[in-house]
Amino acid sequence: MKKATVILLLLLSGNVRAVSFDNLDKEAQLLLLSGNVGTNSLDNLDKDAESQAQWDVDFKDDNCFMQIVMRYNDGSTKAMERAGLGVCYNLKNKNVKYIIFFLPAGVDAEAGLTVRFIDFVPGGDTYNLVPSQDGFLDLPINDCNKEYCASRVHPEIQSEDHSKINLLEELMSREYVWLLFMRNGNAERAMIPIYKFRDEFSKIKDSKSNIGVSGTSQEPLRP
Repeated sequence: MKKATVILLLLLSGNVRAVSFDNLDKEAQLLLLSGNVGTNSLDNLDKDAESQAQWDVDFKDDNCFMQIVMRYNDGSTKAMERAGLGVCYNLKNKNVKYIIFFLPAGVDAEAGLTVRFIDFVPGGDTYNLVPSQDGFLDLPINDCNKEYCASRVHPEIQSEDHSKINLLEELMSREYVWLLFMRNGNAERAMIPIYKFRDEFSKIKDSKSNIGVSGTSQEPLRP
């Protein structure tokens, strides 16, 4: 990978392992660089990247709950933490009720959550990170308990320049979302793959068969 790309990944992830990137696809490369890897075997890395990019889908009454949870390294220990993203979609009214970002318990709620949407695109014989032109988005952390903290927001928010940002459109068009938050006095980062969301969401949005189905999910979803 190009030196500039590696440096940017270092800044974003805070956790890079010295290994060969030969024969790893782009999802596996980013998964490795971000520290979101639950195995030390490179042979299983592509499979691990694919499985962690899957969304869990469940239905409760007229709502569909979609959730993805990623493991990440907090940068200070070898322990793996979990961060996630959830979307609540009303099948009857065909609108997104809210989008929720899940963080570990103990997060500094006053510091809030910073997110940025990112694409990971080919550039010659390597891949490059292409951040969204919307810049960094600051979101409130409005729910904390002993199990997790969360930022639950409307799908349409304002950016730093007060322009409106549609988070659903970002989820549909981007490949990754980067999270930055404070915990125990330290900055922690997590990268969540969202490139499979557009296909999963499109299937659900166009379906009428699950309206009124009673599922097991409790609102909100939890990582």
